[in-house]
Amino acid sequence: MTCNSGNPFETISYDFCRHVISKNISVSENALKIICLSEDNLLLAAQLRDEFNIPGMRFEQAQSFRDKTIMKYILQKNQIRTPHYVKFDHTRINDPKNYYDHLTQTIGLPFVLKPFNLLGGLGIVMVKSFEEFNSFCIENAKELSYEYEAEEFISGTLFHCDSIIENSEILFSTCCEYTNPNITSQHEMKWTVKEGDQIKSSMSLRDKAASITAWNNNYEELRKDFLFLKDYQSIAVH
Repeated sequence: MTCNSGNPFETISYDFCRHVISKNISVSENALKIICLSEDNLLLAAQLRDEFNIPGMRFEQAQSFRDKTIMKYILQKNQIRTPHYVKFDHTRINDPKNYYDHLTQTIGLPFVLKPFNLLGGLGIVMVKSFEEFNSFCIENAKELSYEYEAEEFISGTLFHCDSIIENSEILFSTCCEYTNPNITSQHEMKWTVKEGDQIKSSMSLRDKAASITAWNNNYEELRKDFLFLKDYQSIAVH
């Protein structure tokens, strides 16, 4: 069974997957495997393995690949430097100046507010001043859409590492520089379409995101555009 929605915004139903497995597990109990091809479905796949006792990564293990605070905790335990961070305390949002001063003293400035378990740079807010932090607090005064962390921002070249490990043996490992980082040192994103261009309909969210254009330092505005694009059919740039 393969867990791949093909769209990072689309949720695969746990009940549907459970139904499919229930129908097949009796006939192929030893052969059944769950292969997850999308990061946002890692926890779902692990939950199903736990429930049906299917070999593979368990839910507790999968948390290490989805929760950014757990990731950093594990790295720190192994003496690997990570950005300084704290969990964002929503109870302190009503006194933004005091909380801002505490965060800047703890992790420095600028810092980044990011959800624990989203991907692709979604939900990230760069904070370079109290005004920007205060805007975030005002927008999220009632409740946060996600659990956030506040993290030290480290400017530099971004790399990603990929590896395959089986039975504690490294079978493959490589490290590459990002050609298109989700966030730059200036927190800017560059789009590539000119005014009047037509963005054709596409089933690929990556194609849609790659099609937008303009310079904009307001990440939240760009994020709103990105979220809107997932449903568009064909739009003109004005």
